[in-house]
Amino acid sequence: MDFLLHIANVFLLISFSARSMLWLRALNLIAGAFFIAWALSFPEPMWASIGWNSLFAAVNVWRIWKAILERRPPVLSAEEQALYRLAFGALDPRAFRKLLDVGQWENGLPPSLLVESGVRPDRVWMVSSGRIEVVRDNAVLRCIGPGDFVGEASFLSGDPMPASVRIKEDVRFVSWPVDGLERFMSDDTEVGAALQRILGACLVRKLHAV
Repeated sequence: MDFLLHIANVFLLISFSARSMLWLRALNLIAGAFFIAWALSFPEPMWASIGWNSLFAAVNVWRIWKAILERRPPVLSAEEQALYRLAFGALDPRAFRKLLDVGQWENGLPPSLLVESGVRPDRVWMVSSGRIEVVRDNAVLRCIGPGDFVGEASFLSGDPMPASVRIKEDVRFVSWPVDGLERFMSDDTEVGAALQRILGACLVRKLHAV
């Protein structure tokens, strides 16, 4: 039954050249099955080898299942899908789902003051619906609508807000704590860079409007 051992080692050898972790684990799983068949072919089965390869197989099955779940498209509500199309199309949908999990949906009513001038906010907001005003010396500098951030300049620069922000009409938005958003961006540098570009594009768009 040595041919079972050779087949197992062939699959093991092929797995070393697999670029995908999913394929590597699948090939290791097949190799393990042949190792177990080989260990069972003896008059007195090699129980130690069977035990270890069964354990390796269980770990590989679990990791393959986790990888398949991670590759599935995330479930987004109609509101989340609208926000994704509006402002976050540069992110992978799975990364967007994780970003939403860091923040929280909120409702705002006028004439609430969202953040005051001279203060560095501890959150960053993204407007989903409604209008928010940027005010300085009782003069409205501009309005912020759906698809725009609030507090992104302070988040990127670390400086306090140069003007106050107040809610003009019923508004729906997502807010993220600054420390949570920083961790999210540092945990995955590629996603973090994409999100930084989205924040920067929003800031540039506001500057052009001014």
